[in-house]
Amino acid sequence: VNDGRRAADLNMLQALTELNVSECTELTDWALAGISHRCPRLQTLRCAGLARVSDRGLDYLVNGATDASAATAAKQGDSLRSIDLSKCLELNDAAIGMLAAHCKRLQAIELSGCAHLTDDTLHKLASQCPHLQRVRLARCKRLTDKSLCSLADYLWLEDLDFSGNNRITDDGIEVLAVEFSGMVTLNIADCAKLTDKSDDALCRYTRALMELNVINSTLITDKSVARLREANHRVRVLVKKGDDV
Repeated sequence: VNDGRRAADLNMLQALTELNVSECTELTDWALAGISHRCPRLQTLRCAGLARVSDRGLDYLVNGATDASAATAAKQGDSLRSIDLSKCLELNDAAIGMLAAHCKRLQAIELSGCAHLTDDTLHKLASQCPHLQRVRLARCKRLTDKSLCSLADYLWLEDLDFSGNNRITDDGIEVLAVEFSGMVTLNIADCAKLTDKSDDALCRYTRALMELNVINSTLITDKSVARLREANHRVRVLVKKGDDV
């Protein structure tokens, strides 16, 4: 009668709001099933670098592994505000689209290194998660200017990392600059096609910008960086390796 183990089992992790299991490389899809079952109030989940987690794991997270855990998963989808899935290399487009459909109150998402991500799925993410303010999409090699246009159409971003994506051009950055006049932090490092035209657009429209990273974007010249600094004295521009990122 007085054995507390059953109550402990029933209530374990029920009040948890933040969980970081990043780089726990032995975790599999069943880890996300357990999180879905146990953590209905979870608001922040960081699981970067889980190379063994696949689309099935994300399905467990948002839909529950069993019928009994489906209600818990639904509550979690409503409560989740921030998720980091960067370097989860097995995740495909379908999984990210499913996440967008179930977690409509997300405010921050990190998908850097998710090489399977496409423009179409990013469009779904932007259109179904209107509260997003921080998005990290570094080294998502398939993304193009179309993704930047989708972000601009549906969101009001303050923090964007689009570094290492060599398919984006000055046209995409100009769309961002016009639509996200309240942008605070922008990372466009290692973007080989960007030129001074991108810097000039940021100079004209993004007066709230506080930090810009253009390291290894070699076609952006020192002159355009100087113009940006003159127009916005608060901005910190990172232009070479060794700058304090």
